[in-house]
Amino acid sequence: MMKQFSLVGVFVFVVFAATTHLFGQRKPERIILTWQGDPATTATVTWRAATHLPAKAEITQATAHPDFDQVKHKIDATSDLVFIGEDTLRYHSVNFTGLTPATLYAYRVGDGKTWSEWIQFKTAPPVFEPFSFIYLGDAQNKIFSNWSRVIRAAYADDPKAAFIIHAGDLINHADDDEQWGEWFAAGNFIHASIPVVATVGNHEYIKNEQGEKVSLSKFWQPQFNYPANNPERLEDQTYYVDYPGMRIISLNSNKELEAQAVWLAKVLKENQQPWTVITFHHPIYSAAEGRENDGIVKFWKPLFDQYKVDLVLQGHDHTYARGTDTNSPKVSKDASGTVYVVSVAGSKMYELAKNSMWMKRSVENKQLYQLLSVTKNKISFVSKGVNGEIVDGFEIVKRKGKANKVVDTFIPSKK
Repeated sequence: MMKQFSLVGVFVFVVFAATTHLFGQRKPERIILTWQGDPATTATVTWRAATHLPAKAEITQATAHPDFDQVKHKIDATSDLVFIGEDTLRYHSVNFTGLTPATLYAYRVGDGKTWSEWIQFKTAPPVFEPFSFIYLGDAQNKIFSNWSRVIRAAYADDPKAAFIIHAGDLINHADDDEQWGEWFAAGNFIHASIPVVATVGNHEYIKNEQGEKVSLSKFWQPQFNYPANNPERLEDQTYYVDYPGMRIISLNSNKELEAQAVWLAKVLKENQQPWTVITFHHPIYSAAEGRENDGIVKFWKPLFDQYKVDLVLQGHDHTYARGTDTNSPKVSKDASGTVYVVSVAGSKMYELAKNSMWMKRSVENKQLYQLLSVTKNKISFVSKGVNGEIVDGFEIVKRKGKANKVVDTFIPSKK
């Protein structure tokens, strides 16, 4: 388990004949940037490569000069092992610490002889400044062929996004290495240069013959490294990150809902950030037929109301829907105006639920990405089809002493 705050690593050697051209390279591959600490002063990089040499990373402040890499810091990585049949996979990870806030860095990973390209990222500012981020629903199916266009379109729209939220079901089969290879190939340098905030979906679990979820994907924890502020047994699944001005909380909606509620109450009570965004996979209100999640409503929703959570970002239902409690006749007395969103990025689609009271706006059969811009008093949200079509838009406006105001900004096109 990689939880050191100075170094963390894993390295992999495996050959899949059918996918060598994409996933069996000797150079470092599946490079991903996450956070284990303060986004202003730390960043974690994880990768794998087909070499048994000791892994390491180099980092330097990025400049426009071609010799920017003459002064650099080299850090040794450590390794965790993953076994697939007779193959042994080693993933490497390094947690860069002591970085300067609001600074552009360049890093590369390798073994001292074979290196990745230099990859740039920027640390968060020391205090709040307006920022933006991207939110994506399930990728799951046809990941390399179809989902790739979604994450690339989102990046083209907002290349300076501070982070990207992935709301679970990144793949279809939890331990399918080829599917994970597709996910990394589809995002490529985007995963390596914009921090990934990922939450666990049901397809990240292995099921037994009775359909029960028995174990998390063997690839999840080696390749996703997050803060060790989690409740017991939920490392790298349930966690929070404080980006200046916003607490981002990831919950595992597959298991231990009540135990997570105890943890969540403390995390929300102690929150000093003006904005609170929570992401998990199974929607609190379903956008598709017959997919209600009563346990989440029972254990988590009262906390969302009590602590006035601003925005909840979800996946699972393979449609798009957005709404609040106030759209329903059955409104909780403590309803805070929390906005709930369900979205889908991949190619698998479901039919929308009919006559669902909570939905203010809904869309089906579209691959989507969401762009969010944050100021001190407002979150602006736009959902776009992969072709650039705007399908929804709204603003969440903070009001002192009152519930948030939600303002529709989407204007349907006239047919």
